[in-house]
Amino acid sequence: MSTIRLDHVTKRFAEVTAVDDVHFEIEDGELLVLVGPSGCGKTTLLRTIAGLETPTEGDVSLGDRRVTDVPARKRDVALVFQSFALFPHMTVRENISFNLRMQDNLAGDEIDERVVETAEMLDIEELLDRAISELSGGQKQRVSLGRAIVTNPAAFMLDEPLANLDANLRDQMETEIVRLQKRLDITTVHVTHNQSEAMTMGDRIAVMNDGQIQQIGDPEEVFYEPANRFIAEFIGSPTMNLLSATHSRGTGIEIDGADGHMLTIPVTVTAPRSRVTVGCRPEHVVVEHGRVSGSEWLTDEVAFTEFHGASKYLFLEPEGLDQIVVHVDSNSDYEQGDLVSVRFSPAEVHVFDAESGQRIEADVPDDAERSSEPVER
Repeated sequence: MSTIRLDHVTKRFAEVTAVDDVHFEIEDGELLVLVGPSGCGKTTLLRTIAGLETPTEGDVSLGDRRVTDVPARKRDVALVFQSFALFPHMTVRENISFNLRMQDNLAGDEIDERVVETAEMLDIEELLDRAISELSGGQKQRVSLGRAIVTNPAAFMLDEPLANLDANLRDQMETEIVRLQKRLDITTVHVTHNQSEAMTMGDRIAVMNDGQIQQIGDPEEVFYEPANRFIAEFIGSPTMNLLSATHSRGTGIEIDGADGHMLTIPVTVTAPRSRVTVGCRPEHVVVEHGRVSGSEWLTDEVAFTEFHGASKYLFLEPEGLDQIVVHVDSNSDYEQGDLVSVRFSPAEVHVFDAESGQRIEADVPDDAERSSEPVER
């Protein structure tokens, strides 16, 4: 095992800054998922950790060893790529053993033993003498993983390894990789653009955008306490409901509807701003049938619904406001065209600065939930 430490790492290509002042540490045996949209710099950062790129500024350390200028082949880091990168003219056995056969200090018997042990770990021992062309996508990915871990590396780098797999196989391989990583207890960086994959797999996730780390934390922290509006929009499916609003010390947060109705949310922010963005995840939107009076309630028709197994989502498109999505149980009786009233649960509201997008701490009065109960139908 080995810790990985990035000390103010920046990587530029001509005038383009791909990685901008990244500074964090990955613990021994941790699975950190680096997630962000395409082109945000996450693969460049992975390649910099692995030694395939040299940082323009800053340092990279593995354990207590500074490796900033150490070539990839001497870093004791294994990589798995999106494309599998297998040798098509070799068998599974030959592919897995390839890196071992490049080492002068290993006897043939030891190589064979380690290959079989690795294949058993990945449940592909029956495929060892197969040609690569005879394998499915999932089997090829297991061979790629086997070739990486058979050398017992200090750290494991995975660059979008599941991107080319279908949905069912991707879910299966997510579980397989996590199981393997925990069994080996190996420090791992997993890169993906898929936020669901990140939330499922990571001990911690690092959200990246425009070359910068936006937030690092465990999945629950990033989901429930997003550091800024970008994370609120990127993490979660459906994403967080976000509405433009104003803040008043006297009444809290106010949202103007097109019909002149002022929607209020009884929360105050510690550093008052006149313009804010208020957010609430679909599962924290309270919904009631029919019209409910009160300034905290918005009434509208359900524009359409989506069925997701145990869950159902109601989509509202109120005039003058952005779309509002509400999570309900799939067996609930809400349907398209129903008149409903919704409100944002004050205790679950997120407030962001309208200009910077950064999260603002909000205070919820003790009686906020009680005062939000519907007063009439």
